[in-house]
Amino acid sequence: RKGETPQGRELFATAMPNTVVDEPQIVVIHDEELYVKPLLKELAGRRLPLVEWNLKLRTCYHLFDTTKVPPQGVFYNRISACGCPEHRETTQLARGVLAWLKMHRRKIVNSPEAIPLLASKMEAQIAMRSHGIHVPKSVVAFQDSQIVEAATNLGCSKFLMEPNRRVLGEGVVTFHDLDQLKEYLKSPKRVSSADGITVVQEFVKSNAPYIIRAEFVGRQLLYAMHVDVSRGLDRLVPGYVGDPQHEGEGKEGALADFTPVPRYQVLQHFEHPILERYVEFMNHFDIDVASFEFTETTDGQVVTFDVDICSTYNAPAEYRAHVPQAGVQAVADHLNRLLELSKPLIGTQIDRKRVSSDSEEDRSVSEEHKHVEVLIADGGVGRELRRRGVPIPQTIWSANALIVAPEEVKQVHLDFIKSGAQLITANNYACTPQFLAKGGVAHRLDELTELACRLAVEARDEAGVPGVRVMGSLPPLTESYRADLVGEVDAMEKMYEHLAGMLAKHVDIILCETMSSGKEAYAAAKAALKFGKPVWVSWTLRDDLSKRLRSGETVREAHSMLADLNVSAFLFNCCVPETIEQALPQLARLTSKPIGAMPNCFAPVPTDWSLSGEHGFVPIREDLRPIDFAGYARGWVDRGATIIGGCCGIGPEHVTMMARDIRKHQNMHHKDGQKPSKRRRRMMENWYFCSSEAGLGWRKAALWWDFRCMQAERRPGSSAALHLGSGAFVLGKTPAWEAAATSYVVLTNSKSPNFFGLECARWGRRFAPARMLSLPFKPPLRPSAAQQGSASWERGRIV
Repeated sequence: RKGETPQGRELFATAMPNTVVDEPQIVVIHDEELYVKPLLKELAGRRLPLVEWNLKLRTCYHLFDTTKVPPQGVFYNRISACGCPEHRETTQLARGVLAWLKMHRRKIVNSPEAIPLLASKMEAQIAMRSHGIHVPKSVVAFQDSQIVEAATNLGCSKFLMEPNRRVLGEGVVTFHDLDQLKEYLKSPKRVSSADGITVVQEFVKSNAPYIIRAEFVGRQLLYAMHVDVSRGLDRLVPGYVGDPQHEGEGKEGALADFTPVPRYQVLQHFEHPILERYVEFMNHFDIDVASFEFTETTDGQVVTFDVDICSTYNAPAEYRAHVPQAGVQAVADHLNRLLELSKPLIGTQIDRKRVSSDSEEDRSVSEEHKHVEVLIADGGVGRELRRRGVPIPQTIWSANALIVAPEEVKQVHLDFIKSGAQLITANNYACTPQFLAKGGVAHRLDELTELACRLAVEARDEAGVPGVRVMGSLPPLTESYRADLVGEVDAMEKMYEHLAGMLAKHVDIILCETMSSGKEAYAAAKAALKFGKPVWVSWTLRDDLSKRLRSGETVREAHSMLADLNVSAFLFNCCVPETIEQALPQLARLTSKPIGAMPNCFAPVPTDWSLSGEHGFVPIREDLRPIDFAGYARGWVDRGATIIGGCCGIGPEHVTMMARDIRKHQNMHHKDGQKPSKRRRRMMENWYFCSSEAGLGWRKAALWWDFRCMQAERRPGSSAALHLGSGAFVLGKTPAWEAAATSYVVLTNSKSPNFFGLECARWGRRFAPARMLSLPFKPPLRPSAAQQGSASWERGRIV
């Protein structure tokens, strides 16, 4: 389209639908540039492989050769299917394109079955009603006389008329009597449906002047939103740059001082029983990103008006709720996660054919990291003290243990050393002027810092384990995770210099930990390096897959700020292990120095979190058991990490399991101190734990399954596992893999469940079998008639 390229198009890659690419890409399929531009900018800003397919017929420049194979990737269906003249014919093209993608088993976010729900109000209401979702009473009509008859049959004093397929924001009109309706039908302002169908429905009297719009991403609630309908029903979709102004605002007279309530208000912590029905609805129609509009009537009944897969997000409302760009970022995170799952498994035939984009330098750095001995660090001292009953208040956190229970602090250090830790961290994280001032003990800063260091040194000496080193902590000076509260570099450097001077008298290493921004890490590292001790820097990442610091900076940007400083090691700490797994390869390519990971066991932390605030203590996850943590750690070692430990919520039992597995893993890789042979490395690199949702990558899993079965025949004691998404896995029936359920298929002749679980979790995937089945590896394996009826086998499924 020479000369017609919209402004900003240069940000986004475009490719023909039949272009062959080596790497999977995110393909955004839409028919309206205005509403997808924020998402495209977010994806482009993350440097993700991105392609845009604009199917608006007036500007569509793609040729779809359905006799060829479409490119690999994740396809995000965001077709509006509204009744605008430029969009009316897009629906047919979109359905054909999506059917083509589905035939070739591409991952589609919002399946083709979702388009009729947008194109027809009548079909959407019928679909929701069939799933137990209450919708307004409606009658469908065609001619004007039928519309009047439909309104009469409703028997309502107030009713609505809505085109079945209308222009966005137009055509919904409220009537109080039949005379108003008849007059409107003759009016030139009347808006007709693109398909000639009109829906007449009852007017639902809400118990409040707003409706609730529930936003879902990845079939999980993102947040809910109050949408003020007292000003009309024309802007229920919050896709506006700013809040629409009240019609009286800015006028003189009685309304001159009137300040309206914002039309859109985000509700972060929203709960309602109807949400479960919505998730079931999304599961049935294979919808990932959607929004539902509903209200409660005066008699307590929940009525749902609409479902929409073209979610748009109101930036001012999100900023007011302290969740800036939450909607766009959540969609980008979801697409990125699916993109990672769609990539070929290492060692498979697809992977061997793929052209690698890594340079020789990157590969040499990775190998250099991979064959260095791993150092085991301790876990989170503060949370461990709290778990043991030591009073840990929200004001001064773990510093209180130095006052009331110093011997228990030393015992925690001893327990971590006994569990296999070679690095222990002094309990001085909360010993900062700002923290101690909250408890009225700021004058004891030097005393408590010295005590924390002495306790750690005494524990090391009493343990008598050779090679154990003590680290001193340089923490955030205000709040953890809050890059917005980080001060100026000069002021921070002065305080960090004072703290580092006390630490250097006792510790072996100074650890600048939980740094939420590049500026904060720079100030701490610069001050610590003045005392001649090795200095390590550890950043904390956002609890998503963005691979960014809490400040929004990339790892590359944060690392470049320390280029002139002689930092001895770089780590990530106090964030969820999933995000560390994404960012670690990037860090390994940036430096040849030791890298490491020390995750927490927390649920994702709110952006406005404060220890002494309303959020308080972050809840501990229940799905990060010691065996799960060891599985993550094994994957990080394979990605080049040479320093592995934990942070808040990671206890001695986690470190014990992790240390035991890593040492065993190193022994397997380094027989007699030599690197394993190329053939042996290839064999070891083909242990996988395949995870897939809603059938994503089932062919990839099948290839892997065949490979593992063949390998197991040559190698006694082998193990294998498959974790598939929703549905049922039926042995001997390959098509069932496409709609596979959350279940585990476990085939092993190994006698050790722990060994089996760890091997399956090698790449950092969690594994929790309901039971172990000791069976020989001789494919094909099918349950006998007796097994199908036994307690160990459900019908057509291994539990």
